[in-house]
Parts: sequence; structure tokens; C-alpha cells
Amino acid sequence: MGSTHKEEVGVLEEILDGRKEPRKLSLSVLKHITNDFSHERIIGYGGCGEVYKGILQNGSVAVKKIFSNLNVEDKEFDREIQSMMQVKHPNVVRFIGYCSNTEHELMRKEGKYIKVEVRERLLCFEHISNGSLRSHITDGLRGLEWHARYKIIKGICEGLHHLHMEKNIIHMDLKPANILVHDQMVPKIADFGLSRLAEVSRTMSNERLLSLGYCAPEYQYHGKMSLKSDIYSLGVIMLELVTGSKEEPDITNVLRRWSHRWKKSGQRTPSFQRHQVSKCIGLAKRCKEVEPTRRPSICDILAALGKMEDMNCSDQQVDEEVTYLEDMLGIEPLDLHFLVEPTKQISCSVHLTNATNDCFAFIVQTTNPKQYCIQPDRGVVPPRSECSVAIVLSQEPTHNKRCSMEDELSVQSTRVDEGVTAADVSEALFTGKEDRTVDHVSLMVGFDMSPSPPEEQTEDFTFAPLASLYDEEPQLSAAKVSVWTSNQLGRSGRFSKKKLVSILKSWRARLKVSSHKKLETPKHDCEIPEAVEHEEVAAPRCPKGPLPQRDLSPLGEACSRMNMTAIHEILVNRHYRDDDLDPNVPSLEEWTQQSRDMLDDRKRGDFTFRDKDFRAAIDWYTKCMDVGPKKASPTVLVRRSCCHLMCGNLDAALRDAMQAQRQYPDCPTSLYMQAVALSKLGMHSQAMGMLIEASEMEANQKKTRKAA
Repeated sequence: MGSTHKEEVGVLEEILDGRKEPRKLSLSVLKHITNDFSHERIIGYGGCGEVYKGILQNGSVAVKKIFSNLNVEDKEFDREIQSMMQVKHPNVVRFIGYCSNTEHELMRKEGKYIKVEVRERLLCFEHISNGSLRSHITDGLRGLEWHARYKIIKGICEGLHHLHMEKNIIHMDLKPANILVHDQMVPKIADFGLSRLAEVSRTMSNERLLSLGYCAPEYQYHGKMSLKSDIYSLGVIMLELVTGSKEEPDITNVLRRWSHRWKKSGQRTPSFQRHQVSKCIGLAKRCKEVEPTRRPSICDILAALGKMEDMNCSDQQVDEEVTYLEDMLGIEPLDLHFLVEPTKQISCSVHLTNATNDCFAFIVQTTNPKQYCIQPDRGVVPPRSECSVAIVLSQEPTHNKRCSMEDELSVQSTRVDEGVTAADVSEALFTGKEDRTVDHVSLMVGFDMSPSPPEEQTEDFTFAPLASLYDEEPQLSAAKVSVWTSNQLGRSGRFSKKKLVSILKSWRARLKVSSHKKLETPKHDCEIPEAVEHEEVAAPRCPKGPLPQRDLSPLGEACSRMNMTAIHEILVNRHYRDDDLDPNVPSLEEWTQQSRDMLDDRKRGDFTFRDKDFRAAIDWYTKCMDVGPKKASPTVLVRRSCCHLMCGNLDAALRDAMQAQRQYPDCPTSLYMQAVALSKLGMHSQAMGMLIEASEMEANQKKTRKAA
């Protein structure tokens, strides 16, 4: 590194320390601190670009590389940079610097070389290593204590007050993923500049940057934005912090959960906390008013929070107000951890405790019935007694590393009359049709994979990485090939000849059987039977709502069960079948003539997608779309959507699936992916509607093909 380069890095370190003001940075310096934007340095994705970790001697920074398809003029870019440089607040992520670099390169297109302009736009911020607020969103039974949640709510409001009232900046994409959590649980608002740049670039295309569930209705449907648009998003975030959900809450049930947690802790809870929970829910509802003028300003919100802190109500008064709250069935633990070891039966126990004088009926449900055996899955817990439920891992998870899954298991409970037995407990008891309170508690499931013993090394074989990518069956055409199927081991490595042959045989076998058998998914009617035997597989329970009254396709069934492993396998084996839906999509030969680089990027994306390296696949598919035709392949969009789901980038996944639907209205796969993303975002009714629409589209296309 040259002396000039060292000086620039030194200046960046001084900015990070606060000794110098933010300024323009060179592209070469940002490349250097991110190791030339390597995959290993990627720490996040968003609707506007990728985020890389830049390492300095005195700390680290977050470098946001804006997607090249965001065509922002220099004048608009400079205006937003000036706004970001003026923002200085402890609850807003600190801006470090920016880079605006333009170069001209020669690109081969249709057999000729043309001169193209390549723009690089990058933003540099302080790096917050504790992640985003999204990972701390839970209900009142677990996670952060109330005082920490209240501190976060107030911090977000103070940061938003700085943006709104002092800098006149509208964030436009306020959500938990854009609120980072610093030391001592201090929230910091991020990405306020990126959202603005994205809006400028989409003005002419009639597209808008949306985070469904957080976006204000006037902006989502009419494109109208104001300071009150951020207030709507703030209301949703406040609801999530208090209740763990975006949905309209029942204040009584929320208070019951918090009261149960406080009672279980054995410590006397400060009286004002119960009032704060109730008042914060009421304030969040005001923020979510459909009419913008009826929403409070950020000044009004801070004033209301101040009044909550000044409350001076006696413990006796509060105790009288909450005595009507009935306690709920205790569930321990709320987080299950399975240490998966080959050939061993793995199980966890869930203990149900009834500390009341009433009887509680319960039912334990799962969205993945083939993986778990639950005994007993329903029953009645008498007063002042306990019950233990054994959950056995009946099928090894396909994950090859430590991971966790939400909502795979849940416990529903409700009070029942004395004399009710386990035989009387059915799903109808918990539907809420009768006048009774039903508690629904989701269990977090975590898998710790024990290390596998190393494979016996005998004779090395190879496997050409791209040569047979589109073949229906792999071929052994050489004595030596490089092993690229690292997902079989969960790491890069070599196989023995015996191991490789067994993998290839199983691959051929999977390609010859039906999708239902391949996924081990039973074909069944989607109507829920009156009584389900313990051995039978329960009907899909997610997305919520009634399923279409027909057999779902393998993809539809996998989406209804939120089985991401099955969805990924189906998309791999579909190859580029969805591209046949649009006659205007160029042939493979035409694509090759248009851009050999684009084809190579797509192949690499396909390979990393098949190999479950989802972050790398996102990068390759993005490059493919950048250099390819304006109308991207539906398969590329759907596969990138799946990758975003696997990486937890729910908004980006939904955007890709929606773009595929806009460009290819007759592609049911895009609708299925939207259903999964919507369900993961908690929008279950919309997800069910999308699932039904996709199923109907598939059925109509099947009829059309038969008629032809």
C-alpha cells in the first residue's frame, strides 16, 4: 500500500474516532478495507444494496455498496449526502463518508464492443456489531425485559425527533431491520439516506420502495409521503416491541402475558410498568391511524412518553386494576435446543405448570409433522399440577450447521370445566368461537449439529462444477473431477470413490421419483378431518387460514408448510422451466450472444444456489441482472427471492417475488414465493390469498395443457 493510500486510511480512522468530519472517500480505500468487497465481508443486504464490513486499526465501519440499477443523478446524490453529513445524534447511526466514482469500460454486446459508463456509489457508516432490532422482537413471555423495551422505544423516538424536527428528514423505511442495537441496548436509526435515494431513482418508473407491514397506507397505495408516514411505521415498531406482533393486540391478553412473566420471576414489579405497557399500546394505535392527520407528531409522542415516566400511582391502585387478570398456563422452556447426533434419538421435554385453581386444556402443534413426534400432543392439566410433554426428533433436520426455526412448534391452552378429559380436547376447542380466552405460545427450536467424523480417504474423484449444471442426470465422464458438492459435508472437501458413487446414485434416484415422494410429502386433501389419528400427518397450518379445496402441487404444499428446505430442492430441480412461460425471453444462444459475462454469472449463481451458498448466489444473480437484459429471467428472480428468505432478508425476498409477478403474470412460482415471504412477515391473511391464487393458476394452466 502506497504512502497516499496509507494517508487516506489514516484519515478514515480519524473520522471514525471523531477527530475529523465526514468527507469523500476514494474507491480504492473502500476496496482495501473490505478486501475488495469479498463475500466473506458481507454483513447484510437491503433493497438498495449490499453491506460490507470494513476493517481499520481502530475499529470497523459498514460500507453500503448501492445497487447499480438505482439510477440517481449526481445532483440528487450530493443533496442527500449533505443532509446525512449534518445528522449527529446518539440514536442515529453516524455517517462516516461517501464515494461517487464513475468510469468508462468496454463491454461486448452482440459481437461488438460498446463503451459503457460504470458508476459506483457507496456510503460509509459506523459499524454496529450487535445486529438489528429485528432479532430482539419477541412477545412478553421471553426476550428483553420491559425496562429495556421502553428504553428502546424512547431512543427511537428521540432519534426520529432529530431527523424530523431538526433536520427535516423523512426516513421512509423505518422498520426493526433498519434500527441497529448498540451497547447497553441503545437503538440507532440506520439507512435514512438510502431510502431517500431509492425513492428518487424510482420516481420515473412508478415503483416504490416498500416494507409491507411497516409502510404507511397513503404511501403504499398513493405514493404520498410526509413526516406522518414515519409515525405510522413507528407505531408498528412500538406494537412489536410491546407484544411481539404487528397485528392488532388484545390489551388484556398482552397484560396477562407480562403479568405471568413478572409473577414467575418472583420479584415485585414496579407499579408503573403495567401502566406503561397499556399506554404504549394505546399510543401505538394512535400512530397507526389510517388518516395521517389523526396521527400524533413525534413531539406529541415524546410528551406522552414523558408523562408515563412521571406517573405516581400507588402499588395498591395498580394491584386493584390487574386483579381481574387471570393467570395462564406456564410453559418451560420456551426455547428448545436439540443436539443432533447421527443414529441417536434426540428429544426435549416441555413442562406445563398450572398454578391456578382451574383446569387447563392444551394442544401442542407443529408445522413440520414429519420431523417431530409429540407425546402427548394434547391433554388437561388439573389445578396446582404439572404435565410433561416429550418432543422427539423423528427425522434429522437437513440443516448442516447451528440454526433456529420460529413457529415450528406451538402450545395452545385455555381454561375448561372440571371433568373435561384428554379425549375431549380437539382443535375446535381453541378456535375462539366459544366465549373463552385462548393463549397461543410459539416455541423457538434450535439445532446444534454435532461434528461429523471425517470421511475415509481412498481415491479422489472430480466433478466439473458447471459442465453438467443443466443436465437432468450427472455423468461421470472423467477419472478425476473436483468435488464441488460441499453441501453434502457442510464444508469444502473431497469424497472417497465409494461416497461419491452413492451420492450420484441417490441423485439419479431422486430425479426419477415423483416430487411428493422426493420431498417425503404426503398427497392429501387439504380439509382438516374431524379427528386426526396420532400417526396421521396434520394438515398444513401455516400460512393461517383455510387452504384451497384441491390437492396442492409439491411446491404449493411445501410453501403452505413453510418448508424452506423442500422449496429450495424443488426450485433446483425445476431448472429454468418457468422461463418457458414468456415467449419473449431470449433463448440460451441469444443470451450467450448478448453477454457471455451474464451467462457465466447466472451459471455461478445456479451452482451456488444448488450448493446452498445463498449469500454468494444473491451476489451472482444480482451481477447477472445488472449486465443482462432489462427484463430479468423469472427463475433468477424467484431463486434470488428464495435466497433472501434463507438469509432472513424478508423484504428483499418479497420484492423479488413481486417483480417476477409483475414481469411474468402467469408464473405461479412467484405467487408461491410471495406467500412464504408474507407469512414470515406475519401477514397471514394476505399469504393465504396468494397461496390460493397460485394454486388456482396452476390448476388452470394444467387444464389448458391437457386441452392442447
